[in-house]
Amino acid sequence: MPFIKIQKLVRNEDGSVRSGSAAIMDTVYDKDGKYHSRQVVRERLGKIISLDDSKRKGVFMSPTRGMIAYDADKDEFSPAGTEPQPASSGSHQMIFGEGYLMLEILRKYGTLKLLRDAFPDERAYLKVMNYIFSMDLDPETAAERSFVPLIFPDSGFDVSALGTHAAKSSFFSAAAPEGESGFSVYSDVYAYKGPHIMLRFSSAGDSCPVWCDAVTDPGAPDINKDTEGISFLSQDYFTESLLSRYGQGSKFAFAARMPAKKGLPFKDLCQKALKHAGEKEYIFQTEYGKYFGIRKKTEIFGQKVYAYIYSAAGSFEMPSAGFFILVSNKSLNVKDLLCSYISLTETESALRCDGSYAQNSEELCGRTIMEIASSIADETFGCVGLSDLDPDNVYCLAQSVTCRREGNDLVIGECGPLAKKIFDQLEIVLPERLDIEEYRKSVMNP
Repeated sequence: MPFIKIQKLVRNEDGSVRSGSAAIMDTVYDKDGKYHSRQVVRERLGKIISLDDSKRKGVFMSPTRGMIAYDADKDEFSPAGTEPQPASSGSHQMIFGEGYLMLEILRKYGTLKLLRDAFPDERAYLKVMNYIFSMDLDPETAAERSFVPLIFPDSGFDVSALGTHAAKSSFFSAAAPEGESGFSVYSDVYAYKGPHIMLRFSSAGDSCPVWCDAVTDPGAPDINKDTEGISFLSQDYFTESLLSRYGQGSKFAFAARMPAKKGLPFKDLCQKALKHAGEKEYIFQTEYGKYFGIRKKTEIFGQKVYAYIYSAAGSFEMPSAGFFILVSNKSLNVKDLLCSYISLTETESALRCDGSYAQNSEELCGRTIMEIASSIADETFGCVGLSDLDPDNVYCLAQSVTCRREGNDLVIGECGPLAKKIFDQLEIVLPERLDIEEYRKSVMNP
């Protein structure tokens, strides 16, 4: 008889499971063993969601089956909340509920059409959707787990083609129309070593990418001069022509990172800032940690500007040695400027590929655009939640709905009460059967 092997089980005060993992173990005959037997792993059950006192049955987040219940006494699996089915069932089960829920949420909120419009080339759209659902990393494993590869097979599309001017223009004209207000950033990640790709973000609270292009003239970033808020520029843009073009009276407001190089007052400004070390008014707490920050009027390249000198606050709230400086043509709030800068550059870092595999800027830019498309989908997924469930649990519970293939159809398994509640509250109809080709057409032309 099998048993459940438990590892690192931790329970909360109310008895619920906080963490732990499990596996189904079998005892097999071994003539050379001490007791002529040994224990082998039949199947890994993954994270423990709940476990009864006997430790013989529970609900688990299986890496292959999704959210599943298992009873070792009956040696039976069942979708969480439904009647058990024999574990030895020979039909191949794929996870249906999670992928279907995500696709229908993208459809419901208009994101599916947005992405289709952004990638008019069908092969490009397939490549991006395949990437969003992480099916291009290990197609064989993905096909074992989910029905989504049946809908979005890998098209073999060359990623570099997404980095061309025509493809980028198509993507951003559909995904992020001009005229959005808020903070924007045109920058390369600090100390980024790959090809110079410029990312622009426009935000009204959260960072939303709206343009991506090569840096050709650092003194004249390709911008909408009527953009509201602050445009954050990397040190590649910090030139004499930038400061002379956009003075304090300019409508266009920028904050550019000053490089620590000869001919610029970097050290002088840091020394002036250090005179205020230990003064409480220049220390502030942010979600990114405690910082020292001060604003100084100065003159660079003959232009009057504002320098914002920052450093992480170390022991006794003294500034650490690692200063960095933002220079702006506007007088701004020192703390708010820092928080916006860190937030936007962190977003850029998350979207940007490291470039280690990229041989040219078009490949890098194409992969970055796929990351941006994926982030747009993730934002849609993240905004969906039920009153008593966070978004992660919504998708985990949906994994309990499985399917099997019969010819050109998918036969959908029973839906447990918790999963049914999700689909009902989101007003998404869960089918009993699904015509694969018809459904593919519906998501290819939403």
